[in-house]
Amino acid sequence: MAVVRAGHDVRLLVRRPERVGLALAPFGIEVAEVVTGDVLEAGSVQAAPKGCDAVINAAAVYSLDRREARNTLATNAEAAEIVLGAAARAGLDPIVQLSSYVALLPSRDILGPDTPIGIGAPAYPRSKAQADAIARRYQSEGASVVISYPGAVAGPHHSYFADTAFTIAMILRNRTPFAVPGGWPVADVSYVATAHAAMLGPGHGPRRYLLGGHYSKRSLEFCAQPGVVLVSDLAAVPHVVHVRSSVLVHRSSSGAHAKTRDHAGPPRRGIIGDSRSTCGHAPAVASPSAVSTVSS
Repeated sequence: MAVVRAGHDVRLLVRRPERVGLALAPFGIEVAEVVTGDVLEAGSVQAAPKGCDAVINAAAVYSLDRREARNTLATNAEAAEIVLGAAARAGLDPIVQLSSYVALLPSRDILGPDTPIGIGAPAYPRSKAQADAIARRYQSEGASVVISYPGAVAGPHHSYFADTAFTIAMILRNRTPFAVPGGWPVADVSYVATAHAAMLGPGHGPRRYLLGGHYSKRSLEFCAQPGVVLVSDLAAVPHVVHVRSSVLVHRSSSGAHAKTRDHAGPPRRGIIGDSRSTCGHAPAVASPSAVSTVSS
């Protein structure tokens, strides 16, 4: 949504094209080009960037279920290699890799864009760390790869009951213990989307951004003040759905490029929200506007 409203033409590479309309309907926008494919199929990925200027790779299996561990580990790193490789060979600029703060865990240090990749985490964070290592390798080779590290993303108009909303619902219903000495960074979806739209300016080279979102000093404060959390339709809590998300490929007009360049500016590193880690958890403080921080 934020990318379209920033003036870009968008091509979506998705496995389930019938879901696109449902996902975009609440925002009143349409995407003219929807390509059916799979990020593990090199042929469809190679064809997708033709005529495009930039790519946002949001493809991953997201599952905390131990039974999905093998599939998660087998998919996420290979998908990153295929997508980033195709984008680099096509000369796209920028190539945005949507990672996660969990790729930097476990860590007892202050998290930042140059925090070392985490080692020894469970399957999903480990798969994100493996994908992150691939993205950083492309950065070191000179490709215009931009890596983003969002916190747990939450917000309205999701087409299914995602994991962050599920976790919040379980906490509010006292079904999930949530008392850790660190915290949980939760980033509003519009904040994350706006930041990624601002990253699309070309010519700035490899860079990384931490999108920490909002943080209360202790996780217990989150539990003690549920009034600040808005979760819709808690009456029925379905099973968590794990999906392989789509790859978002952007084709921009020269005018849209100029507009994005003005917003994004030339920084190579940035922390959007100061993120700190305690006992392997990575909290983040409230941050200013994503666009203003990326462009500062």
